[in-house]
Amino acid sequence: ESDPVAATGKLGYAFTKARDVAQVQAIAEKLETLGIEVDLPSQLGFLNTWSLVGNFDNKDMKGFDVPYGPEKSVGSVDLTSDYQASEGDGQWKKVASVDPQGRVNLNELVGRFKGATVYAATTYRSAEERDAEIRIGTPNATKIWLNGELVMSNEIYHNSNSIDKFIGKIKLKKGKNEILMKVCQNEQSEAWAQDWEFQFRICDSTGKAIPEFVPPTSNN
Repeated sequence: ESDPVAATGKLGYAFTKARDVAQVQAIAEKLETLGIEVDLPSQLGFLNTWSLVGNFDNKDMKGFDVPYGPEKSVGSVDLTSDYQASEGDGQWKKVASVDPQGRVNLNELVGRFKGATVYAATTYRSAEERDAEIRIGTPNATKIWLNGELVMSNEIYHNSNSIDKFIGKIKLKKGKNEILMKVCQNEQSEAWAQDWEFQFRICDSTGKAIPEFVPPTSNN
C-alpha cells in the first residue's frame, strides 16, 4: 500500500477483526513499523495482573495433588492470608506482566526454584453470564479453578510453551469471577526445562478476546 494513511486504516481494521494469534501479532508488528502503538495483550485478552504466593513443595513432582493453603480455600481465597511455604515468606505478592505476549515469568517474579509450586490468583469481571474459554500457554503442570470449581488440570512438564496450548470451556457469571491457578515446576536440569511461566487469556470460541467489564463511575 503506497498511501501510509490508507495502509494504517486497513491494518487497523484487520487488527480488530483477526482471531488467529499469529495473524494478530503480525498485524501489530506492521502497525508498529508505521508508528502506531497497539495494546497486543488487551487485543488478545491476556490477564496480566496477578497475586502470587509460594513456593510450596513439588519435589519428585508430588506437590501437584497436594492441596496447599490457597487450594484449601479455593473459591474464597483471602489475599491477606499468610501461609507456611517451603521457600519464600508465604505472603501474597501482587505483580503485573508487561510482556507484549502476556507472559507471567515466575523465574523473574518469584525466583529460579526447582521442584516448586506457586499459586496465582486474580479476578475477572464479566458484564453478563456467558460461555467463554480459558486459553493458556505454559511449559509447566497446572490446575485452574474458576469460582471454586476445577475447570482445567494438566500434569505435563516441558513439552512446549506455545500460546493457547490448553483450552478449556467455562461459564462466566455476571460480575466478579475468582480465578486461582496452580503452577508446578519440576526438577529437570536440562537447559530446555528451565522455563517457569504462563500466558492466560479469556476469549470466545473463535479466539476473540472478551474485554473485562469496567463498571461506570458515578459522579455523585
